[in-house]
Amino acid sequence: MLRKNGSTLFEVVIMMAILSLVLASFFSVIGEWAQTEKNLENHVNALAFSREWIEWILNIRNTNWLRFASNRSNCWDTLNYDMNCVAGSYQSIQNGNYQIWNENWLWKLTQKSPWDKNNIQASFDQYRIYKNEKWWSSHTWNSTPCTQEKNQECQTKFARVITISNKTPTSLTARSTVYWKEKNNIKNTFLEVELTNWKSAYDK
Repeated sequence: MLRKNGSTLFEVVIMMAILSLVLASFFSVIGEWAQTEKNLENHVNALAFSREWIEWILNIRNTNWLRFASNRSNCWDTLNYDMNCVAGSYQSIQNGNYQIWNENWLWKLTQKSPWDKNNIQASFDQYRIYKNEKWWSSHTWNSTPCTQEKNQECQTKFARVITISNKTPTSLTARSTVYWKEKNNIKNTFLEVELTNWKSAYDK
C-alpha cells in the first residue's frame, strides 16, 4: 500500500513538472508573439513618420514652384522661400542633414549636424519626434513620454532626419530616415525620393 501511494505521488510530481514545462513554453511563445507584434507596430509607425517628411519635402518643392512661377529654374530649390531667388542670388537647399518645421503653414528646413552613431543619445535628442496638441508630429520639445493613454503633447521613442544628397542644378535625392530603440538595439527604416525640377521646361 505504501509503495502504491508512493508511486502515485511520484507520478503526480512528474505530471506537475511536465505541466510546468508546457506552461513555461506556452508563456514564452506568448511573450515572443507580443514582442513581435510590438516590433511590427514600431516599424509601421516609423514608416509613417518617414513618409510624412517625404510628403513635406515634396510640398516645399511644389510651393516654390507656385510662389516663384516666374523663375522656376532658379527658385525650385530655394531654402525657406527666399525671394532673392528670382534675381538669381539666393540660398538653395544643399547636401546635408535637416529637420523640417512649420511656420505660418509653410514647411521649412533647418540644417543640422549628421546623425552620430558614436553618440546615440545626443542624436536622438537632436532629432527626436514629438506629438503636439493636435496629434501632429513635430520637433517641439516636450519631456512627457507618449503612452497609450497620452498620445499628444508628448515625446515619442522615434527620431527622424532628412538627408539631401546628389544635389545638381535640376535634381536632388531626399531620404527620410527614422530611428528607434528596441531593447538594446537601434533600428531604422527610410524612404527615399528623387526630386527633379521638371517644371523648369515651362520657363523656356
